[in-house]
Formats: sequence, structure tokens, C-alpha cells
Amino acid sequence: MNETHKNTETGRRKVISAKRLIVPFTAAILLMQVLILLNTVHIRNLNAYIAEATQRNFAITAASNGLSRATDEMTGAATRYVSGDTEALSDYLSAFGEMEENYSALRELIALPATDAATIHPQAQATEDDPVQILEQARAAVAGRYDTERTAMTMAAQARGEDLSDDPILTGALPPELAALPPEAMLGRAQGMIHDSAYQSTRGGVQRNLAMATAMASAQNEAAIRRLSDRMEASQVRQWTLMGLIMAVMIVMSTLLFKRLLDPLEESAALVQQGAPLPVDRGFSEIRRLSASYDELLAHREKLEAELRRQSHTDALTGLPNRLAYEDRIAALDAAEPDDTLIMFSMDVNGLKKTNDTQGHQRGDVLLCQAADCLRAAFGGETGASVYRFGGDEFAAIWQGRSEKQAHDALKRFREEQDRRGISISVGYARLADNPGLTAQHLFDKADQSMYKAKTAFKHGEETA
Repeated sequence: MNETHKNTETGRRKVISAKRLIVPFTAAILLMQVLILLNTVHIRNLNAYIAEATQRNFAITAASNGLSRATDEMTGAATRYVSGDTEALSDYLSAFGEMEENYSALRELIALPATDAATIHPQAQATEDDPVQILEQARAAVAGRYDTERTAMTMAAQARGEDLSDDPILTGALPPELAALPPEAMLGRAQGMIHDSAYQSTRGGVQRNLAMATAMASAQNEAAIRRLSDRMEASQVRQWTLMGLIMAVMIVMSTLLFKRLLDPLEESAALVQQGAPLPVDRGFSEIRRLSASYDELLAHREKLEAELRRQSHTDALTGLPNRLAYEDRIAALDAAEPDDTLIMFSMDVNGLKKTNDTQGHQRGDVLLCQAADCLRAAFGGETGASVYRFGGDEFAAIWQGRSEKQAHDALKRFREEQDRRGISISVGYARLADNPGLTAQHLFDKADQSMYKAKTAFKHGEETA
């Protein structure tokens, strides 16, 4: 593990992990969404309660108006009947039924809690006055008027000699003092009862009690509506707050993801395309671990590539740079400015074929290794000097920054090394200073020509001998 990765491992506990960041953020968002859902249900219920209370107010007003209208119609019908309009009795019966129906509906409406949300708002029913009690007072007044009207209509019917056996209202017996009156007096008494000021005053009382009971019941419902509206407004504020929190959480999470995940990934992708190392000090811990692992892999690959390059540029037998390395060096020399100190040497081992044929290829390999040692000793120990094996018995050396005298001294050492090892190597060389304008390859060709002359002279000497 490299030093960078060690440092990353040491400091990893201080770096935010994407998993540890995303999980709580996601849980927070889910929790707020659940709260929003519950709050939405609560708002819908509050809306239903408000609608119910509003509709009840309308129903209370309609029932109160119907009850008031029915009592007025009963009074009018009773007055007409006593005055001689016998058809008014059916109108009275109809108004009486409407009065009973509206009274029952009104009492049921105002007897209910102000809203079905009374468990949420128990204060909705808190009041010093009871609208049901006031409605009962109105009902008692209506009942008193009904008794007066019934008695008056019964007296008028008996005074006129009408048959009351099948009538549902006028079948009651009159008090003895009234039943004993003659027809004209009985009819006058009936008309007096209908127009009596005490009877007329009950009408105003009925209307006042109806209006008071209706107003109180409506006021309680309206108070409940206001409280429900306040709660709904608070719930709506809570709803917007939760939605705002979700947006804030998402913005923060997105910012962190962009800053610590997407931006480092984008930068790393660009560096990967360039083959450059990745920074190990950016992003979440997962990104840093990935970057450190990639850098380790990249370093290992570079070492492997360097070793492959070395092997591809190295002669396996002698350990010298091979023809591929020589060609790379020639290309670099030709691409650079001409160097007058450039000297090219071409060498060829003498007697390699004979050694292989007579002593075996293993002995020939030993001869090539000895030749490589001679080249290293004579030409490879100086800065700017390189020795190469092309293959077979061919070798080369490239010198830069050396004088002709130094070249002669190297050649002298080369002969001494050969004598010491008991081998023979033909050599030729060429200087760029003596051949201006030539490329590095052409300069080597001239050195190669010089070597072949020496090679020919060596073979001629062997034949002469």
C-alpha cells in the first residue's frame, strides 16, 4: 500500500460517508412526507367540519324561517275561520303540520353539538345561554297560541252549528262557562279571543325567541367555524413549513452530492482519460477510497509498463539495449538539433558462426556475452554513451559529447578488452563533425561501412594465415 493510501486510511474516520449522509437525509424526507400526508388528512377533515357547520347554519335559518312563517299562517288561518271562512280550516291544518315539522328540525339542529369536531373543540358548546331552552320557550308560546286559536275556532264552529266529529283539531270539549253561551255570544267571544291584545303580544314573543335561539345556535356554529378555520390555517402553515423543509433538505443534499460526489467524479473521469493520478482528498469517503485504489492500480500499471518497456528494449541474452531501443535513440537524434560531437560505432563479432558450428551454440552465446562485456567496458561507461545489440553478432555504440581523441582511446581499450578475453570484434566508426548534414542513421551506415572494411581485412588475414 502506497503512502498516499496509508494517509487516506488514517484520515478516513474524519471524512463524511455518502451512505451515512444519504440514509438520515432520506429518512428525514420520508418522515416529513408522512407528516405532510397526516396533515393533509387533518386539513381535509377540518374542511369537512367547516362545510358541515356552514350547511347547518343554513338549515337552522331555513327551519327558523319556516317555523316563523307557519305560526303566522296559523294565526291568519284561525282569524279567517273565526270570521266565517270555513275553508281556512284546511290552511290551518297545513300550517300546523309545517310548524311541527320545522320545529322538530330546528330543535334537532340546535340540540346537536356546534360541530362533529366537538371532541377536537369541546369549547364550541361552552355558553351561558342554552338555545334549546329558548326554543322551548318559543314552543311554549306557540302552544299557548295554539290552545287559544283552537278554543276560538271550536267556539266559532259550534256557534255556526258545524259538524266537528271528524275534525282532528276542533273535537275538544269547551269549558262549561263557554259551552253555555248562546251562539251569538259564543261567536263574539271567539272573535274577541283572536283579536285580544294578550293573544297578539305572544306573536312578538314567539318571533323574539325564535330569532334568539337561531342567532345563538348560528353564533356557536360560526365560533366553531372560526376556530376550525384558525386550526386549518395553522395546519396549512405547518404544511408549507414541512414542504419548505423538504425542499431545504433536498437542496442541501443535492449541494453535498454535487460538491462531494458528482464534481469529484467528473474531475476523476477527466483525469482517468488523461491517465493521471486521482486526488485522494476530495469527496465522500467512498470516492476517496476509490481514488486511492485507482492510484495504486495506476502505479502498479506504470511499473508493469516500465518493466515491459525495459524488456521490449533489452536483449535477453546480453542485457544490452536491443534494436528497438537503438531505433528510438536514432529517431530522437534525428528529431533534435544536429550534434557535431555525435560518433557512431558499428561492431561485428568475428568467428561466431565457426564457434557455433564447432563448439555449439551455447559456446556461441558465451562469446556474445563476452563481446557485450567488452563493449560495456570500452564504450558504455561514459555519460551520453549507449551500447546496443542488433541481433546475431552485430553491435553498435552511440557517443555524444566526446572528442576524436576520446574515441581513439575507447578503441584502444576495446582492443585490450578483446585481447584479455581472447575474442575478436571488427569495429568501424564515423563522426558527424567529419560528415556534416548526415542524419544519425546515415552516419551509422558510414560507420557500418567502415566496420565491414575491418571485417574484410580480418577475414583476409585469416585466409592468409
